[in-house]
Amino acid sequence: MAIINIEVGQLVFIIEDNDIFEGNITSYLNKKEVMVTSKNLYYPITRKTYGVDFFITREKASKVLALNLEEVKKRELERQHSGLKLDQERGELYLKAKKSICNSCGFLIGNFGHCGCS
Repeated sequence: MAIINIEVGQLVFIIEDNDIFEGNITSYLNKKEVMVTSKNLYYPITRKTYGVDFFITREKASKVLALNLEEVKKRELERQHSGLKLDQERGELYLKAKKSICNSCGFLIGNFGHCGCS
């Protein structure tokens, strides 16, 4: 666990809602968590964890935010791909079922290739 060496009132950079905001530390909760205040956040005072959602430099916050956004995009693409695969499987099942129904009477076609209506 990293021990942060930041004083109360020092400027930090906060990741919130896929954006970076400036804030100031108001108090320590433990070795990694602090209470941070910022004018730009929805809640003026929030609990933040060092290395997760607040950083000492804007560059480090930008790198972590970029990695987080890449991960979100990757998960979205995987979800879309799995959705396409499901649609494809459903389509194949539909075509298979459609082929096994008689066009004349609507009954299922048996193992011998006809339903018996004709």
